[in-house]
Amino acid sequence: DATPPPGDWQHLPQNPLAFFGLPADFERRDLKRAYGKLIRQHKPETHPTEFQLIRAAYERLESEQRYGQIRDNASRAVDAWSMPQTPDEPTPRERTLGPVRSLVDEATTHPKQTFESLRSKPSRTPQEYYVLAVLSDLVRREEAHAFFRWILTGLKEHPRDAALHALTREYLAGEVTLSDASKLLLTTSKCVSDSRFYRVTEALWERWIRQDDFERVLPVLGACQKNLQETDPPQRHAFHLRLLRVAIWKAPPEWTNRVIDQLNASQADMDDWMHNELEFVTMLRDFLITSASFVGVSEGRAQLQELIHAYCTGDGPEQLGRATEILDQIARDAGAMINAFPVDPNRDDSATLLLTFQACADLEDTVYQEPDKEQEERSNRQAKSLIEDLRGTLDSVGGKISSVEFRYKWLFGAALCLLLSFLFIFVTGTVTIALTDNDAAMGISLVSALIAGPIATVLLIRLYFYPRHFEPRVERHRDRILLDAYRDVWRARIFRFVQSCGEPANTALARVEHQACDSEDANWVGVVCSYCRMDIGLILFGRAQPFRY
Repeated sequence: DATPPPGDWQHLPQNPLAFFGLPADFERRDLKRAYGKLIRQHKPETHPTEFQLIRAAYERLESEQRYGQIRDNASRAVDAWSMPQTPDEPTPRERTLGPVRSLVDEATTHPKQTFESLRSKPSRTPQEYYVLAVLSDLVRREEAHAFFRWILTGLKEHPRDAALHALTREYLAGEVTLSDASKLLLTTSKCVSDSRFYRVTEALWERWIRQDDFERVLPVLGACQKNLQETDPPQRHAFHLRLLRVAIWKAPPEWTNRVIDQLNASQADMDDWMHNELEFVTMLRDFLITSASFVGVSEGRAQLQELIHAYCTGDGPEQLGRATEILDQIARDAGAMINAFPVDPNRDDSATLLLTFQACADLEDTVYQEPDKEQEERSNRQAKSLIEDLRGTLDSVGGKISSVEFRYKWLFGAALCLLLSFLFIFVTGTVTIALTDNDAAMGISLVSALIAGPIATVLLIRLYFYPRHFEPRVERHRDRILLDAYRDVWRARIFRFVQSCGEPANTALARVEHQACDSEDANWVGVVCSYCRMDIGLILFGRAQPFRY
């Protein structure tokens, strides 16, 4: 069935799927793009109410997807509180006794009496617990967290009710003070003692870890997990994988390694998302170990570490704003990336590259905007200008390569050919003199040696010495000359070109190759671009370009 267009406010809060215009089997990237499109229209500084509704709907769907919730059940979290519509025609009972007032009407008209009446009941429905929770904030304002206590009491009586679980999650994700976090989480673990605990408390755990010392969080986390009596391994793994993104920046390495080892041992219980997330946090751990040596030394690497930190510690508006701000700084400062990532084929920066690319891919889904069509023509002109500039440097580079090839192909080859020919003639002559006294035969042998010797040595050089000894040296010298030319001559100019295009490096380089494909420049342009694609600094610099303000 066709999905409705996104942005229809009548679908919130009960149907976030329809609000975002997503199918039931949506991908995370589709959700990110739909969310990004709507928050660009309703920015938090200009439309705070609308933004909060969009944000809440996004968080609900994102959490459901990670925890594998059944949306038909989860949708009842809001629908449970919808009151039936009063029919236009009154029923016979209403004609006799008058219209029936709903529980919400009674609570609105007589809050104190309704509260006392519901509190005295021996058994209550989930909706009655919700009304009690709301009224407790009005009737007994002096009691801290009275709303939350009534919701948890309802969960004891109705432990499988989706609506009460959703209310618990929303309350804990709200403005709960960190001084109360320990008490509320422990209380929740006693009332929600199955795997639902992980989803309803996840947001508070993340905020607590971000804003406090991890040493205070860890004992409470252990105590809560001891209270859980029934846990579903996939949901537990989803919780720990999410927590690791935030905790890995503060947690002791022993705790991080232990959790990652436990997750590695449980991969049979994981889906594709969990496998990818486990690979991400493992790579993040290795990145933090290796990046410690660059702290305070490289501005470009420090910016990348700050970007990855902002991406991992949350995707709310503040983190999104900070991450895009860092990417804008990276995109404007080519020198920082040139200095941070010198051209060194032996250095392994794959973890930095992959983590940055994943962060940019997620952020781009949120802030993605259609490219300017006029930029296409400007970028093509820039590509032609780059080819012209680089062509002017080819003579010196080509001269160095020709000198190396001449030295190995001709000078060394000719010297070796003369030496081997002399040895061949000398040996042939010596053997002939020793074996015959016939002057005619001796003359024929010497003439044959003079003819066959150079031919044999040339074949020997071409078939054996050159491919095994000379050619590898020529290739190494050629690579070194081209690498030096790229580092010292071409690199800075190509960085400026990528910046002027405002697009990822691969896209910009493909543009250059396309401009040169039908000309005599195609071969050497392809060689230059091959060095560009091995330049981690250029690739990271280009990846930041779409985020430039």
